[in-house]
Amino acid sequence: MTLSNTCGRAGVGGSPGRGTSDRVVCALVGGLIASVIAVLATTGVLSLPGEVEGFLTAGSGMAMGSGTKSATGNRKRRATAYAGLAGALAGAVTTYLVSALHLRYMGTILRSGSPTRGMFLFGIVALVLTGLYTVTGAKFVARGSGFVRRSATTGLAFGAVLGGAFSLLAVPALVGDVPVPEGQSIARTGVVLGWAVFGLVMGTTYASVLSEEQVLPAYVRRNATRAVASSLAGVYLGGLALLIIRPPHLRFVGTIIASGTQQRGLVFLLLVGLLLTLVVAKVAGPQAAAAPFSTGVFAGIGTTVFGLFVVPALVGAIGGWPLEVPVGYFPIAFGYFLFGFGTTAAYGLLRRRETDLLADVRSTATLKGLLAGGTVSGVLLYVLAQPHLLWLGTILRSGTAGRGFLAWFVVCLPFAVVLATVPGRRFEASTSTLDAGLTGLIYGVGFAIVVGVALVPSVIDGVTPAQPYPAPYVGAGLLAYVLFGFVFGAVYRDSLPLGQPQTEFESVSPGVGSRRIRAYLFGSAFGGLVGGLTVYHLGGAVYMRYIGSLFGMGGSFTMAWTAWFGLSLVLGALFVALVRNKLDDYVNSLIMTTSRNRDLRQLLQPALKQASVTTTATAVGLAYGIALAVVFGAIGLPLLVENLTAFSMGPAPNLDGGTLLGFVLYGGFLGAGYGLILEF
Repeated sequence: MTLSNTCGRAGVGGSPGRGTSDRVVCALVGGLIASVIAVLATTGVLSLPGEVEGFLTAGSGMAMGSGTKSATGNRKRRATAYAGLAGALAGAVTTYLVSALHLRYMGTILRSGSPTRGMFLFGIVALVLTGLYTVTGAKFVARGSGFVRRSATTGLAFGAVLGGAFSLLAVPALVGDVPVPEGQSIARTGVVLGWAVFGLVMGTTYASVLSEEQVLPAYVRRNATRAVASSLAGVYLGGLALLIIRPPHLRFVGTIIASGTQQRGLVFLLLVGLLLTLVVAKVAGPQAAAAPFSTGVFAGIGTTVFGLFVVPALVGAIGGWPLEVPVGYFPIAFGYFLFGFGTTAAYGLLRRRETDLLADVRSTATLKGLLAGGTVSGVLLYVLAQPHLLWLGTILRSGTAGRGFLAWFVVCLPFAVVLATVPGRRFEASTSTLDAGLTGLIYGVGFAIVVGVALVPSVIDGVTPAQPYPAPYVGAGLLAYVLFGFVFGAVYRDSLPLGQPQTEFESVSPGVGSRRIRAYLFGSAFGGLVGGLTVYHLGGAVYMRYIGSLFGMGGSFTMAWTAWFGLSLVLGALFVALVRNKLDDYVNSLIMTTSRNRDLRQLLQPALKQASVTTTATAVGLAYGIALAVVFGAIGLPLLVENLTAFSMGPAPNLDGGTLLGFVLYGGFLGAGYGLILEF
């Protein structure tokens, strides 16, 4: 059977789902192979150009995202994905407990003899073996009574034989002769046991999902997902505050479980959060559901006492670092309060919903939006601001492209939750994918300002105090934050079973999509051209370079113009998002206002009769341009240039008339172009 037959004949003959299932396996395996090559290139084992390395890393995420998205389509594809992930996790943890030294040797294949790298490689091999199992061994397990038991037994043998062969035969051949530390040895039986556990869990999960039997009871699954999600919310709030307020404190906290790093300190907080949710569930579960924020305040007070008194005592007793009890730097108390408050409030809100997060339609849509938005915006971040991506990797202890992509998903996760729970809850059948994307874009602008400009540089400075984060690198990277919002909103809406909205205009060529998209592109380009020429000639060429410097493109006028047109597209999308559902109301309002004022009637009535939409859009665009001139041109631009680049425009506000006029004209011609294409 050729590759094309395996991956391309979906539902042709035989089982209808067989072709699509094979494509899912190919997508997962392809993504894994790409990720392996990317990691080898990142760690230096393979020598590849930087661009190839970055796109391999992003491509692996895209392929895995595609596989995961497809894997939720029917039971067989869902079973393949869930079985691989569950088996890989169980087998890797078991191997770490019984033979951590073997994982260190596996890690040397990726150039770093650490258990973390070894567990990563273990997971890759486990997922590949899962794909092989679903197209080979699983075919011989008959359905019916005892299907789960037979699949578990077959999976156990499959994992022990093939996985054991990889670890005991392939790994030594790849690693070579490496001296074993004195007094230590690789437990071969333990290695086979780890792979046997992988196969057992993988086979059990695969058959359970395929036969629609629950691997875990529903109440256990609900409570576990609530606990993990709530703990993550608390760590995001409290851990982020501690990273900004007192980074060394998290290093001391990390010594409680292993080593003095901020990352280990955050892991400790996660474990405490899981324990806190258990206590809240037993002691004040109904109260937390009825009044999550009030309960969160009480829990925050408790965690504050825990952080000031118990944590330093544990650091002294376990980590060996004598800390003052209570902690003398009391702003730390604020971080622990946020940790307890966020964990308990999130738990109460999730308990109030009484939904299973793993089976919830909106949770699945959120995951798809996160995968799609994170991958697409991560590629843009790699292309436009690779140093920013590498600095993101330092949050996870290593400034590499692979760690940077992973950290990017971590940064985007809370924003995805906010988008899904705030504007996403208002999406209806009448909400088009473009509308949802533009809504996400508006939120993405705020995401870029709050997280990209303020929080991320502060966190990176806290993690790497010896190497302060170079602020200019954030410039072009801000577009990735905005793009994530747009892609997430569109994919999230498209993944909800709300039906397809009726389009107002007929579709045109696939490259453009609809008349509204053409209107947006034309208006943005028209306004960008007129506004850019005004800024360039009346304000001065240096102002164009100031704008280009925000995106790391201030070195030449050509690149500065490129940055200006990119900014024009972003601002144009924001304009469309603000007016597209209210344009008819604006037309009626302008007609009524004109009819009551003689001067306006003489000025605008002929234009309103001939082109009411174009006239109204032009007027709204002028108001939008004035707002841009005041908010961005006069105040925002000089502040951003001063703080994010090596240049200086002088103190805000910038009162250069030519520059401000350029923004006003940009808005006016943006509205005129947008209305012109819509109306004619």
